[in-house]
Amino acid sequence: MDIDVLKSLVAAVETGSFSRAATSLYISQSAVSKRVKMLEDKLGLALLDRSGPQLQLTPAGRIVVKNAKAIIDVCCRCTEELRQFRQERNVSFCCTPAFGLTYLPKIVRAFMELRPDVSSFRFTFDNPEKIMDGLQSGDFQMAVVEHCDFFPLQGTVIDRLPDDVMLLVGPASLGAQSQQWTLDELLAKNICVRSNGCCSRLILEDKMAAAGRSMDAFSRVLTYDDLNMILEAVLEGDGVGYVARNVVEKHLADGTMVALEVPGFEQVFHRSLLVGPSFQPSQESDDLIRLIREITC
Repeated sequence: MDIDVLKSLVAAVETGSFSRAATSLYISQSAVSKRVKMLEDKLGLALLDRSGPQLQLTPAGRIVVKNAKAIIDVCCRCTEELRQFRQERNVSFCCTPAFGLTYLPKIVRAFMELRPDVSSFRFTFDNPEKIMDGLQSGDFQMAVVEHCDFFPLQGTVIDRLPDDVMLLVGPASLGAQSQQWTLDELLAKNICVRSNGCCSRLILEDKMAAAGRSMDAFSRVLTYDDLNMILEAVLEGDGVGYVARNVVEKHLADGTMVALEVPGFEQVFHRSLLVGPSFQPSQESDDLIRLIREITC
């Protein structure tokens, strides 16, 4: 079985759609769909149930995906271990969207200018839980994650990066640069949030539970897989967002967004630079770690 085909099947199941799987794999939606269909035709079995709003595994699909994950894990480990015998210089790094949107472009530019000899720099966005799973499996070498009580860290902490804070933000049309709101005033608005499993959503759900409410208490819950889409929705006035301050710092400074002060909803969280058990120190990794420290601190 082709490893890329197996990766496409696993991504389709984990994201629930061919389009989101395509985004995570950096290929077209049609390519993901064709790969999965090709595998189904080869096996003579349906692996996915396409009838609902999200893709679901069939009984045969569950067997294939369970073994596909094991195969992918072995291939990733093998690739990493064999790199020492080649002259390739590679770096693989994963981070959350909040960190990536704010810092990653600067980090990538600085790293490529410093190390033009590195042939491949692979970077990926994901939620903290999947990032730590990827570190443990050897899918990438280093990662930056936001963490709080919901996410105990797994892996070796290389450095604690500056903390950040979660804020409720709204469009400039709401008026003043910073506003004090009651909970009821907040709940009368649409809330724009990330999908389940993201740190920001879990923190918001915890804050709502502490206030004796659930997410259903909002006028509408608008769920997005892409942090950029949340920012765009807030700027367009579609709702309010709950995001890390560094993500919206520019918008707060230029007045296109306003911070909303609701008692009990501000939350400090931590960021850490981690490596997994398969990490092998190198000059490339040392350079990347130094740049991350310089750019974020």
